[in-house]
Amino acid sequence: MREGRRGGVSTLLVYVSNRADLHAKVPGMAFPTSVWRPPRACDDYWREYKHCQSFQHLFHSYYTFGSAPSCQQWKLDYYSCQEWEKHHSAQAKDALQASERKRVEEKQQYKPVWELRKKPPHDWYLPLQEERENKR
Repeated sequence: MREGRRGGVSTLLVYVSNRADLHAKVPGMAFPTSVWRPPRACDDYWREYKHCQSFQHLFHSYYTFGSAPSCQQWKLDYYSCQEWEKHHSAQAKDALQASERKRVEEKQQYKPVWELRKKPPHDWYLPLQEERENKR
């Protein structure tokens, strides 16, 4: 814990790793049952939106996928984040959570390109087959 000042008003800032140890670190303090923060800062959503609209990103997407990307979700997430920061709207919170879940699911649907090894091959120290042929 540390005392901080924001805009002339003294605030108490509490840093905890998870909600389970919240009351263990600060005994006797009353906290709301749900302490939720957006997974990203609101400015991050705006930066992602601006990057999505940039000429470089549009060109890359058109070259790679054959179409321009839809950037509206980043903009909606930014406005939802602003709504949550100002009014703690339950709808904004649900919209941000659903959007982030969708992003994670989209990212996880692709298999990795390379298979990770548990240990190196048994003959890793020997020269490669190509090197052996070139030396002859």
